[in-house]
Order: sequence, then structure tokens, then C-alpha cells
Amino acid sequence: MTIRPIDDVGLVPFGLGFERGLDTRSLCTRGVQMETLAGLGLPVATGLTVPVPNVPGMVTVDRAAAAINLLETISGRGVGSTTPDGGIVLLRLSASAPVRAVGLPPDLVAIGIAGARIPTGLRPKMAADLTAAWWKTSSFIAEYSLGVPADEIAALGLDHDDPADRIEPLLALCDASGTTAFPAGVSEQLAAGAAAMLARWNSPRAARARRTQQLPVDLPLGLHIETVTVTDHNEAGHGHAISRDLKSGLFAPNGAFRHGVRSTGERQMLGHSLSSLPGGVAMLTGVLAELEGRLGSVALVDFEYGPEGLVLVGLEEYRRTSARVATSLAVDLATRGITDERTAVRAIRPHHVLELLHPQPRLTGQEVPLVTGLAASPGAAVGRIVLTSEEAVEIAETGESVILVAAETSPGDLPGMMASAGILTVTGGSASHAAVVARGMGLPAICGATGLRIDRVAGTVTCGEHVLQAGSVISIDGDAGVVYIGAVAIERPEPSASLATVLSWGDDVRRLGVRANADTGADAALAMDNGAEGIGL
Repeated sequence: MTIRPIDDVGLVPFGLGFERGLDTRSLCTRGVQMETLAGLGLPVATGLTVPVPNVPGMVTVDRAAAAINLLETISGRGVGSTTPDGGIVLLRLSASAPVRAVGLPPDLVAIGIAGARIPTGLRPKMAADLTAAWWKTSSFIAEYSLGVPADEIAALGLDHDDPADRIEPLLALCDASGTTAFPAGVSEQLAAGAAAMLARWNSPRAARARRTQQLPVDLPLGLHIETVTVTDHNEAGHGHAISRDLKSGLFAPNGAFRHGVRSTGERQMLGHSLSSLPGGVAMLTGVLAELEGRLGSVALVDFEYGPEGLVLVGLEEYRRTSARVATSLAVDLATRGITDERTAVRAIRPHHVLELLHPQPRLTGQEVPLVTGLAASPGAAVGRIVLTSEEAVEIAETGESVILVAAETSPGDLPGMMASAGILTVTGGSASHAAVVARGMGLPAICGATGLRIDRVAGTVTCGEHVLQAGSVISIDGDAGVVYIGAVAIERPEPSASLATVLSWGDDVRRLGVRANADTGADAALAMDNGAEGIGL
């Protein structure tokens, strides 16, 4: 089936795509981001999207020239011109797909350098920024558009530490080994950049990357072209800001920024604190508050700034957040009148409440899993392996934390269960004795860990190649159903004020009564403190 171009030129300025009825299938992910930002009236970079059907045409010089003419008309500045403060107006070419994908072609920055050579007379740091960006762009075009062998380009990097010393050898290499000389004109450079991106995207390497992500091998590509002003290193920069502190959940711009030109599409997470951002964070604060209200989610923006102010160049929504962030956001949106109390209550899921009321493991990625089972009771605990109820009581009396590991539990094991920090059984499900008792006692538990083998005579617990002696330390995550070898850091529960607010709003609309299953006075007091109306069992 032939895809017909959307219009004669196939260029969609940021902010006009939705108006034309386009969506992510043609605008791709970054195009939709820019449409969303521009549609809210927020300051965005001057740019346009080349929709999927029109991308093949961008490899021709006349289409590239049309894109440049449109951007120059919108911005009122010619590509390659100089700004009053000494900056140079150039182009950035980037790509995105209709869905989130890893392995996209890199951003090509500084397209439009006259004669493909860095101008003389620039301030030292500005020259260094521009040269580094231009080397990345020109070497990519040389390899994927002009056919210069990659190993010959890599050799230039080994022979010359300073990117400034690589440009002339690269241009000579293009003359000698490329299909043509390196393009000197702006339109020719943009067309070559588009051709290079398509060649990279259609390469076997890129196809393999899409297969590993379970994405279609023929996944299409959209292109985005925008103006970028390269100026003095300390007068411009780029960064990112997220609307909330991901630990506390409170609204406050968090992120980082760096000085100089943004030479890559990869988000740089490290940098200077936003508190020292030139011009302050007042504008970002307003932008993020507006985005949260419109999107109903935590928002992250990428931005660039310079002598003429700050513009937004990217947007990401955080739909999956911690319980603390989710409850804080829900309460704030209701308090601001954007939603109502019922909406806030519906936004909080049971697992959010459990996360805030029970200990949670703080994982680093270095943990060694032992076995996985059914997440029978929420929370997390660390302790030494004990194989009988009697051992649990005996060792717990010395002050040691223990995890009771058993094939299954029975009422006779209750003393050991009460003495344990957590319970792990080989058999059983969510309605088993171990699961029901653990939930009633507020203990983390994992049941049905069928990969586990217990030898009480030898005093060992085995799973695959792992053999642990009784007394060895393990950690259990009752929310995920995973057991780890060794001690994992545990975060103690700290219910937030936002959770209390949401639960109180829930009391106003709920139809069911809440009573606790409590065996002791301490359990009853704790249940009443957490909102129970009485004791039901």
C-alpha cells in the first residue's frame, strides 16, 4: 500500500499537528510531545515535524530547502546568521518512532555551518562546544550518508584528541573515500543528515535492536527539525526538570542543568542544581504546575535556555510512580480544584496504601534472588533462617530477627510465627494458614515457593545451585514474592499526610464498615489508630 504525503510539502510546524488531525502514528513520540507543549501555550523551540509519510522525501535537497525556508519564516532568522549577542543560528535534526524505542539515530546538531568548517574568531568555550557538536554530526553523515568506512572515521578520533583537529582530515577523507564530497550548503547538509538517519534506522543492526524490543522490524521513523542558537558556553545551557520530589512526593521542580549546547538527544541526569539556574526556576515551576493540571500526572520537561530565555524541547509523563508521589499528586490536584475528592480517592490503588503502611525493600539491582513465590502478605523483612517454630522462639528471644521457613504451617506453629519477622513456605496460596495468619499479624509472607527444598535433618534450604544453612540471612519481599540471599536494606513505613487525607475522603464516600482482625491489645490499638471502627474478629 502506498502512503500518500499529508500535503505538498509535508512539513508540520510545532503546534499545528493536532489541528491537522495528526497523531502519534504520523507525528511520532517527539512530535506529539511538542504538539502537547505548544498546544498549552508554553514556550517551545521553533521547529517542525516531518510526518512519517513524508520522511523519504527529506533526502532531497529541494525538500530540505523547503523545511529551512519555513523555519526561517517562522523564526525570522536565517540559518547560519549571527544574533546580536554573537550567537550562530543553526539546525538540529532528531528522530522518533510512533512508540518508545531504544536505538534511535542520534541527534544531529549544528547543521548549517558554512563550508562545513567552524568559523574563526569565536570565543574559546563557544568554539569548543560548536566543534564537539559538529564532529558528532559530520562524522555520522560521513559514515551513513557518504559511505565513508567507520573504522577510518574512528581512526581520526584515535589520531587526534581535539575534535577541532579532526574536521579537516574528515573532509579530506570524504573526498577520498566517500561517494561525494562533504556537503557545504545548508540544504545539502540537512538532506544528507536525513539520508544518514534513514540509513542508520534501516541498518541490520537497528533491525536487530527492534527485534530484541519486540517491535516491528519495519517500524517507521519521523523527523524533527528545529533551530538552535549556539552562543557562549556560560550564557546558554540545557537540562531537565520533574514536577515532584520522587522521594517525598511534594511538588517542587527537581532536576539538573548543564552549560553549553545540547549535543545529544540523551537526557543528561547529572549537572548543576536547578537552584542555580540562570533566571531562576519560577518559570519552570509555573510550567510544571500547568502540565500536572492538564495531564493529571507527574511531568518531566527537557529545556534549553539562552540570552533570549527558556524554551521547552521535550515532555515525558510519569504514569507509574511511588505511592507517596501518587497520593501527594491526587490530593494536590483536588485541593487546587482541578479534580474533586472522589477522583482523588479513585486514583489511589490498594497497593499504594499497602506500600505506605508496610516496610519496603530498597533495591539496588545487585541483589541475588533465591526463589520466587506467591506474594501472600505485604511488607519486607530481613532475618536468619529458622526451620521450626521452636527455633524461631528460641533465637528471637536473643534479639535476633528470624524468618520462619517451612513446607507449610499449622496452628501449632503460631508461637514461632509470632516470633518471626517474616514467613516463607514451600506450599500454600493466598488462603493458606501461613498467608491468613501473616496478614492478620501484619507480617510479610511468601507462600508457594515451590522451587525451595528444605532438609531439616541437614539443616539446609536449597534452590537450584544455592544451598543455605539454617542461620543464614535472607530477605523477603512480600509485595513482589521474591526472596533474596543476604540482607537487603529495608525502608520503614512512614504514612504521609496525603494518605491520611485521601483515606479521610474515602470515609466520606465508602459504604462498607472497616473492622480489624486483632488478637492483642496492641494490635487493636494499632488498628484503631489506622482508622478501624472496631474489632470484627
